[in-house]
Amino acid sequence: MYRIDWQEWLWKDHLNKSAGRCISNRYRFYKDQWLHHADESDKIIEFAEIQGFVDTKIKFFSSGMMARLAFSITVNAGADIMFLDEIFSVGDMKFQEKAIKVFESSWIEGKTVVLVSHGMEIIRKYCNRAAFMKNGEIEFFGDTEKAIELYTTDNQ
Repeated sequence: MYRIDWQEWLWKDHLNKSAGRCISNRYRFYKDQWLHHADESDKIIEFAEIQGFVDTKIKFFSSGMMARLAFSITVNAGADIMFLDEIFSVGDMKFQEKAIKVFESSWIEGKTVVLVSHGMEIIRKYCNRAAFMKNGEIEFFGDTEKAIELYTTDNQ
């Protein structure tokens, strides 16, 4: 039985709803306790490095802060299948390094990860299969180097 990371999808959905963007993270964690256990909230906030912004309304968060928070939720959710979109290109260098350390740790073992990135070195380093998409359609799925070659050729 696999757990899909619905938490991240639900969280991003909440973050992007205009009414939901007017409440603080502290209130959201309290309100959405079905989504997060109380003991996980502190870990999520600490990993995302937003301790000083817990009472800040989400509408004032940058896209990088929201991505950090979503990634932190994913890391702490224990999902078996995860969807990570450009996670290595958000936040400051310190957070990017933290994300890479998590990705390279045993945390990733036995998990299925769909990694979306325009960074070919990231794809080359972490993916054993890759897809090349064009105009919203999958043009190729298979060998990572072949997908990178198609992407690179198409974007010259």
